[in-house]
Amino acid sequence: MTARVSSQVIDFQQSLPKRLKTQFKPDLTKFTKGEIIRVKLVNFMSYALAEFHFGPSMNLIIGPNGSGKSTFVCAVCIGLAGKLDYLGKASMNVDQFIKMGEKRAVIELEFKGEDDTDSFMIRRELIKKSKSNWAIDDRPCNESAVKKILKQFNIQLDNMCMFLPQDRVARFASLKPEFKLKEIEKSYGDGELYNQHIKVSEMYDKKEKMNKSLEEAQARLEVLRKTNAELNEKVATYKEYQTLEKEYKLYDESFNKVLNL
Repeated sequence: MTARVSSQVIDFQQSLPKRLKTQFKPDLTKFTKGEIIRVKLVNFMSYALAEFHFGPSMNLIIGPNGSGKSTFVCAVCIGLAGKLDYLGKASMNVDQFIKMGEKRAVIELEFKGEDDTDSFMIRRELIKKSKSNWAIDDRPCNESAVKKILKQFNIQLDNMCMFLPQDRVARFASLKPEFKLKEIEKSYGDGELYNQHIKVSEMYDKKEKMNKSLEEAQARLEVLRKTNAELNEKVATYKEYQTLEKEYKLYDESFNKVLNL
């Protein structure tokens, strides 16, 4: 099967204009880590063979309806182990994304790596009625390894501020502002902004709990002060009673002495 796909690629390339046969060599120093540099599709839905090259700034894919724009978005999601629900296609399975009449499809995505001259490639081979084959830089791996590297580069397919297919636009518009804020924070940089937000929220909650405890303590203190004041009054009354009792005893003793004379 591999040989057959390879021969198709060669035939296709022979029909290309000379300017399109030139190997794509992007200036990696202009890209930010985790940015998509290149996407290649083989036998994926309407694409027999297609390769997309991207620049470090804004990139647009334009074309009339049915030209494959949404197909490209599907390829990015599926090629990165995203759930079909992210595409609004939860009722489908990945076999349905293989080009009609073919048994296999390939999705390759190249990303900017950590260093200025570094890039890495994630490859997924879809096989009808079978599990997918995964590879990172042509080294076989599993889906978990792909998800791990996505987390390392803060690539979040479940974050609609980072990945928003057209079928999820309505859902995004209905989100509460505070949830949108969190999703935006998660998508910024390496997610540190969101982590800082969480810490600030935790500190605020801790402060609120401390304020509540302080208010309760102050209320308890006020009750104790009133109780103390009442007890002080009783103590003063008791002391007065003791003084009167002593005076009574003295008078009583004096009276008894007079009687005994």
